[in-house]
Amino acid sequence: MNANEMLEVLRRVLLLDKTVFQQVRDDPALTGPAAGGAAIAVLIAGFGAWLYGQTVWNGVGFGFFDTVILGTLFTIILVMAGFGVTYVVLIQALRIDIAPDALVRLLAVGHLPYALGLLVFFPDLGYAFGLLSILGVFWWTLFALRSALPAANELKLAASVVAGMGVWMAIIPFISGAGNEFVTGVFVYGLIA
Repeated sequence: MNANEMLEVLRRVLLLDKTVFQQVRDDPALTGPAAGGAAIAVLIAGFGAWLYGQTVWNGVGFGFFDTVILGTLFTIILVMAGFGVTYVVLIQALRIDIAPDALVRLLAVGHLPYALGLLVFFPDLGYAFGLLSILGVFWWTLFALRSALPAANELKLAASVVAGMGVWMAIIPFISGAGNEFVTGVFVYGLIA
């Protein structure tokens, strides 16, 4: 797949074209770009958390390496664990059949809105942008699954997305704190307390 075709797929994903999610489900060539896009979204949110420390906290306590590099790495690992939980819930508990690589592509594309976490550094508005990034990931992932699996029950799909997102959203606050700014996006607000 060349760059123009990739940009066309990305444009259709951003416009929430239902047919593109079926293409993402069925095309193994999109596994790398989808996973790369999700990783870049997390990295962008990591920059947002670091910028929060530089602007709102005037550079106190937010090291670039801890926040952007390690925060991104830990978030990606936890998001991948969440993908695994989503898969287990879909296959084992809810009996919805989907290939693991197809699910990874759909979930990765669904995590693109996490990049809105870049905007958490805006005083007074950052928290809203951070929450919007989390809600965007939930809604976008659910939309991707509903579009790619039209016969599946929407409530079951939502339950699997909540289970998967719950893994990384519950663990990130526990691995970060004073001196360990391993956060990205909205989770930077957990360091305030």
